Amino acid sequence: MDKLLTILIPTKNRHLLLDRSLLYYVKSSIHVRIIIADSSDNALRNNTKKVFDKYSNSLNIDYFHAPENIEASTKNNIAIDMVRTPYVLNVGDDDFPLKSSIETILSKLEKDSSISAAFGDRIAITQVSNKEDNKKWINSENLSEKYQVQEYSEFGNHQKYDVIINFVGIGDPAKAQKMGSDIFKVTEQYDDMALEYLKQHKKTKYIFLSSGAVYGGNYQEPVNKNTVAMIDINNLDSTDWYTLAKLYAEAKHRSLSDLSIVDVRVFNYFSHTQDMNARFLITDIVRVIKNKEVFKTSAVDIVRDFITPPDFYNLIQAIVDFKPINMALDCYTKSPISKFDLLNGLKEEFGLDYKVDKNIGIINATGLKLNYYSLNKAEKSINYNPENTSLEGIIQEIGFIPK
Repeated sequence: MDKLLTILIPTKNRHLLLDRSLLYYVKSSIHVRIIIADSSDNALRNNTKKVFDKYSNSLNIDYFHAPENIEASTKNNIAIDMVRTPYVLNVGDDDFPLKSSIETILSKLEKDSSISAAFGDRIAITQVSNKEDNKKWINSENLSEKYQVQEYSEFGNHQKYDVIINFVGIGDPAKAQKMGSDIFKVTEQYDDMALEYLKQHKKTKYIFLSSGAVYGGNYQEPVNKNTVAMIDINNLDSTDWYTLAKLYAEAKHRSLSDLSIVDVRVFNYFSHTQDMNARFLITDIVRVIKNKEVFKTSAVDIVRDFITPPDFYNLIQAIVDFKPINMALDCYTKSPISKFDLLNGLKEEFGLDYKVDKNIGIINATGLKLNYYSLNKAEKSINYNPENTSLEGIIQEIGFIPK
């Protein structure tokens, strides 16, 4: 591959995203020459150069800096003049091309000399919930030429998909409380849409976003591969609706053993792009940091394992690249973190001020969980290896949030 392809990465004032991108190329073993075309402001130029230096021994990488007011096309032409391979791939500093897709495209280009360019599909993971909001987000990110936004009513068998990822659900504990038993209907409606498609297209892979809540119980201890789900069937409460909706979906998926379905159980997720007004522990903390307020918390210490976009992406890619399977996988990072270790880490990194308040109220849409994380590392069997600890991932994502 290294003799066929050069990757160009234009960047400006985004050294943190560039760092994440280059780490991806190292972890994915994409062995090609990479050219970084930088036009960062003078104040941030050294930060980008440090990222280049960081990976100069592990990647075949070149760097040049252009004036900060240079036209994007001019900067790109300078980079093109540095290319010595038959093919070039222009990639954003926040994009992650799949190694398998690169190999497939190169193979087709080599076999057919009449093809001068090739394009692949892209997947965008957003935090918005309807078509108009998606369009606004896509336009704000200058992605309108890369992605399509369609109504659910337009989804059908006339389209061909290699992978379907079902993110439909509730991303806020406060909203989950208000939704109540409607979570059953919503979960089943969109799950059935995907399943009906799979029954007609058995080569398509289906990734369903489930939850660690399927285990039930109060998480006095973290779950593992031998943990049995605990549902007090004779004393069901409204906090059980979400758990039961996900559990029912997973049971239905296991019954369809001839289809490629992976249920990804998310315990805790954090991204700099998510809604910071949502009522999660981590978003409450971020708002306090941003507003320079005091974070008030209960004396109860809890343990969480926060997966962030780089590792979540790596997990999804591992599922896509692996052979068809039908199973559930628990999300995990290099290591979880307790609440007070998290608070102290963010105090050191961002100056977070906090105090313990015995009267603080807590929103628990799915019940109180003391050790809400998993020790089940089944993902190792599909070649998933997390890059970050919970604290490392959170610090990186908070660093992306505008001050």
